[in-house]
Amino acid sequence: MSTTIALIRHGKPTITPQGWIGGCELQQVINRYQLARIASDSFPPEDVQTLVQSAKLVFTSNLPRAMHSAQILGPTIAPVNNPIFREVDFWLECPINIRLPFHMWLFLDRLLLSLGYSSYSQF
Repeated sequence: MSTTIALIRHGKPTITPQGWIGGCELQQVINRYQLARIASDSFPPEDVQTLVQSAKLVFTSNLPRAMHSAQILGPTIAPVNNPIFREVDFWLECPINIRLPFHMWLFLDRLLLSLGYSSYSQF
């Protein structure tokens, strides 16, 4: 008897923040991004849907787009959603109101995280 574990990343969200975003706006933009659902042009292929529909267990984070992905995949069982399966959250406080493209904020977030900074750190 073999067991298969498949890790499936959700599709792209219905919104992708564009333009320059100030540090004071970052929290609102991230909230909208986290609440987004999956874009219809990013739905999974049929073979992935078939795999999930035959699964004995399905886990997802509690973010709307992750739960929407599970819904799109159509598992025959109720998915278990839990915040423990979430990606690392964005740091949400920026002490200076510089304006950067959203992707630059993402880059800085991951860079600072890799250097040991978290939302609990002090500048």
